[in-house]
Amino acid sequence: SLTVIANAKVPIIKMRDKETGLNIDISIDTINGYKNTKLIMHFIEEDNQITGGALKNLLLVLKFYLHILNMNETVTGIGSYGLALLVLSFLQHYPEQLSPSVDLGCLLVEFFNLYGLQFNYERVGISVTNGGSYFIKEDKNWLDYDSVELLSVEDPEDETNDVTHSSKNIYVVQDAFQQAYNKLII
Repeated sequence: SLTVIANAKVPIIKMRDKETGLNIDISIDTINGYKNTKLIMHFIEEDNQITGGALKNLLLVLKFYLHILNMNETVTGIGSYGLALLVLSFLQHYPEQLSPSVDLGCLLVEFFNLYGLQFNYERVGISVTNGGSYFIKEDKNWLDYDSVELLSVEDPEDETNDVTHSSKNIYVVQDAFQQAYNKLII
């Protein structure tokens, strides 16, 4: 199947591979998709040397989890690039736990705890540049008073771009992370 979303901020062709059933999105008229993919691949390669693949493995588990819940796209939850930056930020803030023998299960539970229960979506934004940091959304004029619960993730390729600003249903994702955390710690 093939769908063209021409009126989106970034026009997209969506299709499904017949053999694998995988969904494929192709961005049109922009170089960002290619640059973003190269950037994430760089972070994955860098992470492979430190943890043996925590970034890639957490990202795959979370993408599958959100896919099952139909929250794996910007319109329904969070897109792949935003999720990748979220996972990267999480790992940047837990460097003491990262090694080739890292317990991915523990990292997953901590991820669900942070983004399901602890993270202040209303006031705090995320940056992965220079080793990762948090910032006050209001300081960057990213506080949307009509939708204060929105996640804000700075694009490392363009610090003026909030990658997750269009993820209007992020509260549903936050709730799914909270429920996962609660189920896993029981």
